[in-house]
Amino acid sequence: MEKQTTTSVKKSPTTVKKTRTRKVPTDKTLVSTAIVSVSKEPLVEPLVDGLENITDTNNDNDNDTNIDIDTNENINDLDKLEEVDIDRVEKIEKIENTQKKLDMTFNINERFEFLEKLTKMVAKKKTESLIVTGEGGLGKTFTVTKTVKKHLKNRNVKVIKGYSTPRGLYNSLYDYNGKLFIFDDCDSILENSTSLNILKSALDSYDKREISWSSQMRAGDEYPQSFVFTGSIIFISNKKREKLNQAVISRSMLVDLSMNTDEKIERMRSVLSHVEPKISNQAKVEALDLIETYKNDIKDLNFRTLVKVSKIRDSFPKKWESLAKYSMFEGESL
Repeated sequence: MEKQTTTSVKKSPTTVKKTRTRKVPTDKTLVSTAIVSVSKEPLVEPLVDGLENITDTNNDNDNDTNIDIDTNENINDLDKLEEVDIDRVEKIEKIENTQKKLDMTFNINERFEFLEKLTKMVAKKKTESLIVTGEGGLGKTFTVTKTVKKHLKNRNVKVIKGYSTPRGLYNSLYDYNGKLFIFDDCDSILENSTSLNILKSALDSYDKREISWSSQMRAGDEYPQSFVFTGSIIFISNKKREKLNQAVISRSMLVDLSMNTDEKIERMRSVLSHVEPKISNQAKVEALDLIETYKNDIKDLNFRTLVKVSKIRDSFPKKWESLAKYSMFEGESL
């Protein structure tokens, strides 16, 4: 019987490498395709599935074939691509968010226009109250009173300035009930809990606004324990918006007239012809130009600064700058 000879053939190991690339958005128009889930699973799992298919196929064909799969390098490449994608998406989202904020930003002259319109609404009883915030000396009170005079007679307006006690506030709201109240420079009301509660009741938008005095009235007191308030309120505050009580803000219309230095200069230029009408416009322009030169060094820049410097320029047209600088810095050295 003839002896059969078996020859063993060893196949060389085969290295299979599989690469995957991902196109990175390079234009803002591709935002919709760029903003996708960027977890590793969608990228790695298909690769692993593909490798399993390769392994299974080769095992079916030849059990003796050894296949070495080198995946580390490929996965690292995918990680780098993912990092690029994430960075690109974050930059695009940041640009879009910045644009949204710019779309909701209104310049200082636009905000003063809003103040005039909302003041008119209160004067016409289209809304019950308005709060105006921002640094003093920049035209809040002037704009409010000018607008109110266009639409209401003085007898229908009650202006309250300066400090007020809680009981003084309660009595005033009762005595002049039905009128338009303008509270100017009365921030002390916001710092007293009793006054604040009275103000919140007056600012409410309910059809019936009842104001009560919680303490016991003295015998023979001519004021009632409570009354229904039918007036309207414009509250002008020198506080920053974020310093106001949220419950007060939520009950009213609000215009925030906070300004940076450049916005102050912009506002002054826009209304320059209305400032000190007896002084020539040329004198006021030169005064404001000088103020703008030192705008970042002036501690309290406002319309009062402009008025003072304009008067000095008008009084001493040939030699006025030294005195104007002294006035701007109130005697301090530059």
